[in-house]
Amino acid sequence: MKKFEVGEYRTYIGSSEVRYWIEKVTAKTVTVTIHKGSGRYEKTKRCKVVDCGVMQYCEAFGLYIESDHDKIQ
Repeated sequence: MKKFEVGEYRTYIGSSEVRYWIEKVTAKTVTVTIHKGSGRYEKTKRCKVVDCGVMQYCEAFGLYIESDHDKIQ
């Protein structure tokens, strides 16, 4: 089973690329940041992890963030 790891990720919504950062991972929660380094537009949210047996996912900022998205770093 694939679990969340700290790092930079990307996913695609239609033809748009969305980049987000996983800052901290615990057994039940994950901390997600979008627009990192862009001042007032940077947003951080802690969300609850849902485990479906194959992967983990959470919902933050209207995005479904999955543990099997493309890791950049």
